[in-house]
Amino acid sequence: MSDKREPHRGVVVKTSADDAAVQLERLISKQKYKDAVKQAKLIHKAEATPQSHHQLERAYFLRAQQLFRAGMPASAVEVSRHLLDFGVTDAKLVEDFSPLLVKLGLAQDAFRIQGRLESHQSQSRLVLLVADQAVLHPERSQPSSPEVGREAALVRQALEALYAGDEATALGLVRDIARSSPVSEWKLLVRGLAAFYRGDHAETQANWNRLDPERAPLRIARHLQNLHQGQSEKDAGGPDFAALESLVYGEPMLPRLRELSDLVAKNRWVDVLRRTRSLRLSLRAVDPRLAEKLTSSLLAPLLDHATSLNYTSGTRLLHEFTQVAEPLAIDPGWNRLWALTWERPLDGTSVAIKYWTKYIADLESCTALKAEERPLAQALVWKHMAQLYLAEL
Repeated sequence: MSDKREPHRGVVVKTSADDAAVQLERLISKQKYKDAVKQAKLIHKAEATPQSHHQLERAYFLRAQQLFRAGMPASAVEVSRHLLDFGVTDAKLVEDFSPLLVKLGLAQDAFRIQGRLESHQSQSRLVLLVADQAVLHPERSQPSSPEVGREAALVRQALEALYAGDEATALGLVRDIARSSPVSEWKLLVRGLAAFYRGDHAETQANWNRLDPERAPLRIARHLQNLHQGQSEKDAGGPDFAALESLVYGEPMLPRLRELSDLVAKNRWVDVLRRTRSLRLSLRAVDPRLAEKLTSSLLAPLLDHATSLNYTSGTRLLHEFTQVAEPLAIDPGWNRLWALTWERPLDGTSVAIKYWTKYIADLESCTALKAEERPLAQALVWKHMAQLYLAEL
């Protein structure tokens, strides 16, 4: 007779599939979405069912969303493409996934999967989100039409003109944007902002009261008003810029920059490099010049630390930095950085000169300089190289 006992009636015996599903939910609850994707893949591989398909879809989406919020849009795009290739079958997920695709610059895919729902309201919301992204993040947006792209560019130019104090130019740039255009909300923001800067409260409200509460222009307008009225003062007495940070960057940036500064001060360069890539992408999404400023701020302490290490460790650190940091427009190939590095050792002049020679070639087509400035920049480098030669004599 077998020693195995029959379970009591009414008692559910948990199977390995049950265990796997519980583990998946545990990973999701802990926001370990990368591991959740792996777990969901194992479940689906063991037995492909509609439920396991939905589980893997959900894990892919949560991971892509997590990467986007962490300032890693390129990685978020990669995961999103995996989900698109796998297939989106969960109608509820489509509603959440489509806006994320738009923010990642995959508007065509967003409209494609959204079209399955046959919801005119959902399609309309997506069109408006695409228009907002064309203004906020033109570098990764896919305007729904050339006209939307053109009008979004006009809005950005108008905002820059207002920042420079040129109200007439700003208003002229957006004057012909029709009310029927999905970009027209931004026209109201510009007009209200012009009045806001000149202190005309009535005209400001006349424009901003017409803004759609579901869209970015009104959120921006409200925070500007709150800051102006002192309603977002914290107990410490300073203004709360976190909300504005999130509107621009999609996340608070100052805590991440403070953390990076602390790591640099402690010479924890492995941790610095780990954080530099995501910070670079977050800053670059707003303005590539911000990402360059991050690089510039790190160069001096990086060189000091790298040249204090042995040859292998120092060169490895510099190479890894060039893989994650934003190249400077004035040094796109990093040859200037390597030349400065090799000037530090007493016996590194000959190698430094090789890199300076490469840098002279870089300057020939350097977009950061005007055509007439490039020969002068090259001449200055030649002069510097001559001084290095003289120092060797």
